[in-house]
Amino acid sequence: AGERVVALYASHLRRARETAAIVGERLGLEVALDERLAESRRGEWEGRLVRDIERDARELWSAWLEAGSSFRFPGGESLAEHQQRVAAAIEEIGRGPLPALAVCHGGSIRCAFAHARTGGLEGFHELEVPNATVLRLPVESVASGAR
Repeated sequence: AGERVVALYASHLRRARETAAIVGERLGLEVALDERLAESRRGEWEGRLVRDIERDARELWSAWLEAGSSFRFPGGESLAEHQQRVAAAIEEIGRGPLPALAVCHGGSIRCAFAHARTGGLEGFHELEVPNATVLRLPVESVASGAR
């Protein structure tokens, strides 16, 4: 409440949507859902347990741990594609009323920060994203210098 948020956005996925609804109720804000803020589209890995993926797809799992812009989930999107859609959402949010809060997922948050820094997706796994934490993007990265 002390952040003086004037606009609230969320991924359409349940956990983010429900969290944003709680925040919106407290702040008196409507939640604007944006599918571009969703977690990466993980294709064949959707709904599978990490331990099963590690066991059944060791090489791919190792590649995922290295991440980088060229990584693609089997049957899903690449990290570069994920980053592009998240960056587009963040830039659009930045053209609206600020400060704004976007409730989303760890991978989407990492993509937003990777877009904002020079290291790009090569440091994807380096950013810690604890649950229910507010992380601030530099204002200049939000709207490509618009505000």
